[in-house]
Amino acid sequence: MSFPIIMAAVAIGSSIAGSISDEAASKQAHGAREEMSRRQIAAARASALDDFAALGRREREEAESASQEIQYLSRDARTALGQEQVGQALAGVSGATAEAIQRDYERQAEEAATAVLLSERNRRAALSDGKKRVSSDLRAQEISATVAPRQRTNWFTAGLNATTTGLSTYSLAGGKFSSPKTGLPDSPVTPEG
Repeated sequence: MSFPIIMAAVAIGSSIAGSISDEAASKQAHGAREEMSRRQIAAARASALDDFAALGRREREEAESASQEIQYLSRDARTALGQEQVGQALAGVSGATAEAIQRDYERQAEEAATAVLLSERNRRAALSDGKKRVSSDLRAQEISATVAPRQRTNWFTAGLNATTTGLSTYSLAGGKFSSPKTGLPDSPVTPEG
């Protein structure tokens, strides 16, 4: 076997070995990226669950606080109304005036309760926006952590590259290719004498 053929075979073998090595490295690197992505997504989901739980607790606390405040307002209004009725009875006030004063107390108590409910509804809306933000942030983190599919080796192209490398090495090592016209190897041109 001639030196150019041996060199071409070595070049082809090296090229194929390089393609196999690149494929293995690509698999390993892609696997590492996928594992990192899985961990990032798991951490983002755990964080989002914690945030959702905290927002849920705050929502329950807000509802409980509003309920207690309305109870206090109702109790205070009943106490104030009772004191007013006792005062009216002692002062001898009765009839339409007493009813108007009673309706005024009831209206004030209803307005205070409505204000508490509106405030609680606004806080709940803010908490709902917070939940939407957590969901949106989680989705963005999941998208940014997603790994693109692995670029696989095109073995046809790798084979063509190996063949081209082999032929190029054969030529560089002094190998000769046949002439298209005659089908015979090129012969050195000798001056005719």
